Amino acid sequence: GSEMCIRDRYLSGRGVMRSEAHAVRCFQLAADNGQPDAQWELGGCFMNGVGTVKSEGMAVYYRKLAADQGHQAAQYAMGDYYLNGVGVVANEAMAARYYKLSADQGNMHAQFNIATSYQYGRGVKADSSEAVRYFQLAALQGHAMSQFCLGCCYAKGSGVEQSDVEAVRCYRLAVDRPHGYFKAQYALGLCLEKGRGVERND
Repeated sequence: GSEMCIRDRYLSGRGVMRSEAHAVRCFQLAADNGQPDAQWELGGCFMNGVGTVKSEGMAVYYRKLAADQGHQAAQYAMGDYYLNGVGVVANEAMAARYYKLSADQGNMHAQFNIATSYQYGRGVKADSSEAVRYFQLAALQGHAMSQFCLGCCYAKGSGVEQSDVEAVRCYRLAVDRPHGYFKAQYALGLCLEKGRGVERND
């Protein structure tokens, strides 16, 4: 809306004098009218003390409003806040709830987090099949840690049929990411050394 356009101009200095405080006032107007993007941005201003006093409580208040309207990034952030007790009392069940909401909208970081929640039973009932499903979703988006964890699931037969070949395939995906994931590098090295899922390479 118009408030968001004005906000963008104040933050960037396009056509107006740059002013974080004015941007916050624009966010406030839009947020109080129920605009989830503005609620998300205003929460960030409160979290970081940009243009206003720093307040974790107010940050969580506005980002929760956005999350409860389906804002994917806000849902992921709320998962983090509940997991780590930022501005709220730590609550693994609530963390898992918000991670799952964000994950089901395609956020790969949330997919990884809810996968580990299912893997270890943090805030949800442990379910290795659901863990694998979310690791797979994140892995398909190139999330290196998920690719590695999916490889581990195949190596152990946890939530999926055991397959050293599939484990190696997943490890390779993680290794081939920029600055390849070090745990996957180690796991792949062991497979190459012992000839698991690959031809032995001496």
